[in-house]
Amino acid sequence: MKVIKEDLPKREVLLTIKLDDEDIEPHVQKAYERIIKRTNIPGFRKGKAPRAILERYLGKDALKEEALESLLPEALRDAINKEELDSAGMPRVDQVDGDPPVVKATVPLQPLVEFSDYLAIRVDEDSTEVTDEQVQELIQYLRKEQAPWEPANRFVSFGDQVTIDVRGSVDERVILDEKGIVYIATEENSSPIPGFVDQLIGMKTGDQKEFHITIPDGYGSDELIGNECVFHVTLYENKEKRLAELNDEFAKGVGDGYDSLASLEDKVRSDLQAEEERVARRKYEEKVVPLLVECAKIELSPLLVDHEVTHMLADERESKKSNKLMWANIFKMLARAQMNMKKIYVPWHWTDLLGAT
Repeated sequence: MKVIKEDLPKREVLLTIKLDDEDIEPHVQKAYERIIKRTNIPGFRKGKAPRAILERYLGKDALKEEALESLLPEALRDAINKEELDSAGMPRVDQVDGDPPVVKATVPLQPLVEFSDYLAIRVDEDSTEVTDEQVQELIQYLRKEQAPWEPANRFVSFGDQVTIDVRGSVDERVILDEKGIVYIATEENSSPIPGFVDQLIGMKTGDQKEFHITIPDGYGSDELIGNECVFHVTLYENKEKRLAELNDEFAKGVGDGYDSLASLEDKVRSDLQAEEERVARRKYEEKVVPLLVECAKIELSPLLVDHEVTHMLADERESKKSNKLMWANIFKMLARAQMNMKKIYVPWHWTDLLGAT
């Protein structure tokens, strides 16, 4: 094998690879061994015809074309290694002709990046100091998460967990009818529509209440939006979080347990510090990279861009195919569920879209 290298612009090299019979013969023999297994030749058992007979039957070029499938990758790899090229991707085969064949291929090299005065770049890093207030805020969050729900013998307030029956209707058309719903009465809760949670505040166990709320955009079909919904609510149970005292016993119940409240606080501070440093580092890089790009001169092979575009398009096609399959499976599961169950609960503002009442 003889290799001629020609440097091209934009970080590319043209290789001309002249192959000889010694390079080709092993691959032609392997091609014969593959083809003869799947070819029926009159007068011979399948897979038993000599190579000369197969060449006359199919034509000598058939074996060489088959041989090129394994020969080309090997020849390109050997040529790149022989010339010690800093290859950055798959070569593009531009031409294969002759007997023995001559291969011309373009090889993309690693991009060349040159920076001007990058040492002059100065970017301030954000502070990563963790305050006592941050530590205590997270401790209080853990305290609330660990706390059990217990009955609250008082009026409902924000943060409580209530069990209710709720019925909603628009112009006497029932659009919501659920019993025994467990509902967290937080100020951020906008289900089933904004303002609903506010009407629960001040109720107590055993109370029944009727109230009216206008359905806003985004919480129903065009037919429902702007109409007044009449709600009937019965409250059966009200619970609140019983927060534990902040002491060593509390710390022992958090996660895998800590020996003391002080050791829990140390762990919280350490985790917060690590997170602050990670976020600060990311922000720092987001500021630095654009400045580096501004002072960088990049010479890049167009082949690398073509390869990346091809991969992106292939990923996009695969993603669309996966999404179609996912939704098809979801619809199938819903169809089976509808056949096997008497009732499927869906958020009330979907009912009009699904044709339910």
